[in-house]
Amino acid sequence: MNGDIDWYVGNARELQRVAVHLQNQGYSLQSHADGSISFDIEGVEIELHTHLTDLLSAKGKKVVQELIDTEGRQQMALPDGHPIEVAGMMTTLLMLESHLMKHLSTVGIGLRQFCDLARTAHVLNGHYDTDAFLEIQQRAGMQCWHQLLRQFLATVLGLQATEFPEIRTASSKNLEKDLQWVLRDVLRGGNFGQHTAEWLSQSRSDKGLTIHTLRQILTRLPFSLRYAPAETFCQVGTLAYHRIKKIHKPK
Repeated sequence: MNGDIDWYVGNARELQRVAVHLQNQGYSLQSHADGSISFDIEGVEIELHTHLTDLLSAKGKKVVQELIDTEGRQQMALPDGHPIEVAGMMTTLLMLESHLMKHLSTVGIGLRQFCDLARTAHVLNGHYDTDAFLEIQQRAGMQCWHQLLRQFLATVLGLQATEFPEIRTASSKNLEKDLQWVLRDVLRGGNFGQHTAEWLSQSRSDKGLTIHTLRQILTRLPFSLRYAPAETFCQVGTLAYHRIKKIHKPK
């Protein structure tokens, strides 16, 4: 079963234009804590985003933009033959890795998102420059996070270690301990941490959900800072800003 469907818009100005068009078409829009908006089409939630990956630090954004400029986009066709553009292979892997990091450092993440990354790594194996990809991870400050994900995919999901490149210079001091913590958290909280009693009780109001999210972030902070300190600060700041903005938005 799929979750929501994410569409990349490009920037805030374009997002506003799309939002106005959708409202004129009769769709009801909902804003989210990360700045995205969503609407339903026949019961399927569609989310619109203004960034291609969840790397929000200045360094991370620069690396992503350079990668997009260098790698470009891939051309493919939908089953009906309609041509579309999708992100390049390395951009796609970085997008999935940063998405996992974003949710695991805030409210939690489900097993499905790890399966997405495992399947992508398997399919793309041998079709991209692994040395260039590992250099991008290093420059973006994601090398330790990449190693943890690689270990999770190999030991928990059974992905062949050769199908996902290894960064030998990444620190492995807390790797095994953190790997077990990640697995327990995934199994306990489920999809985006929404299957705990605390989430179910607090999610009935924006204020309650904000308090719950803040507690989760603080609890996960030592883990997050070990693996992606710059991104953690930016993710937490962005999330807090949009949540406060949403709570105090005039009715």
